[in-house]
Amino acid sequence: MSKGMKNQRVIVFAAYPRWTGQLRTIFSTAEGSIWRKLENPPVLRQGGWALQTFGHARIIRGEMIRVEFGEEKTIDLYRDGALIFAASADRDFLGWNGTPKSPKIHTLALIEATYNFINFYKLVLEDFVEKPEVITIRVDFRNMHLHGIKTHLNPFNWADESGRRYAPDNNGTITKDFRVEDFHVGVIAFEVLKEIYLWFGLEEDKIPYTKTEGELKMVDPEAIANIK
Repeated sequence: MSKGMKNQRVIVFAAYPRWTGQLRTIFSTAEGSIWRKLENPPVLRQGGWALQTFGHARIIRGEMIRVEFGEEKTIDLYRDGALIFAASADRDFLGWNGTPKSPKIHTLALIEATYNFINFYKLVLEDFVEKPEVITIRVDFRNMHLHGIKTHLNPFNWADESGRRYAPDNNGTITKDFRVEDFHVGVIAFEVLKEIYLWFGLEEDKIPYTKTEGELKMVDPEAIANIK
């Protein structure tokens, strides 16, 4: 995370194996390596909220590689398979369309960024020397009450303020484990978002851009990709 982010509202997404692993191509710049994939991660749509930084990865202390985009986002990928995505929750990224007096997490930005993070970790899993059985997804909220002003999240539509809910604390952490053999990007993204919504005091049926298949609820990537 950049130094400037320490004085911002920030949401940090992390994914890591329960037991320490090892990535095969983290320090390789060959075509198809996880290094190259971090520099050019998959996106749902151009101009959306993604892990794209349009920059080159660099090695940090021989422990990880990093890409970053100003004070908006920093993505670190460690050689043991941990991925950390620090995203500004102010107006320049996840808090888009908020104001200094009424800071908020943009609904679509949160959902799209969460999906893209989980989707990229699927590529990380494919690069393990030995694929882990269980991974942990962790979300940290930082400075949600910055300057004494609480950050809020709207249900359904980012512009509908009627059902807004405020961050309960200045900082918070949620974690959830997932079995790799059942790894479904849309389902895991929904489960992570459900915990985020619950932290803000919102029910899971308030999460938009989702669909149900059988008994499984999931984020619908096509619904996001079709947004202009």
